[in-house]
Amino acid sequence: MVEEPIYEYVEESLPTGKASDTEPDSIRAGRDLEKACNALAEEGYTVISITPIMRGVYGSEKNPGSLKKGTGSTGFSYGFGYSVTESLLIVAKLEE
Repeated sequence: MVEEPIYEYVEESLPTGKASDTEPDSIRAGRDLEKACNALAEEGYTVISITPIMRGVYGSEKNPGSLKKGTGSTGFSYGFGYSVTESLLIVAKLEE
């Protein structure tokens, strides 16, 4: 009998103390939305629509490099951008 090691891959999030722009807490957002809609229903409102409020996030970096090649220096630059849902707008109508 040959013994073979068993490996287990574990991915763990480490707290940074900062809110993440790329990892929104969608479970909490869903629960908060459900609570808000249920509270409106209890007060006699009918939810008409739920609209996400978006926010843009961007960043860039430039590195002029240190090597001289021909008439200019070598280097790189890049930029990125994406949208995240910042909040939700609930529109409701009071039923009489």
